[in-house]
Amino acid sequence: MTSGLVTFSLFEAASYSEIIPAGINSVVRGQINAAFVLGLNYPQAMR
Repeated sequence: MTSGLVTFSLFEAASYSEIIPAGINSVVRGQINAAFVLGLNYPQAMR
């Protein structure tokens, strides 16, 4: 049971570590600039 939980945790961590940067990189630079024009900062633009 323990080895299964450790394996599952490591697998999910590796999966999320690929998904999150891909999502950030998929935001077009023009959309970020538009958010800045609206007065948003970077974290708000990413949300």
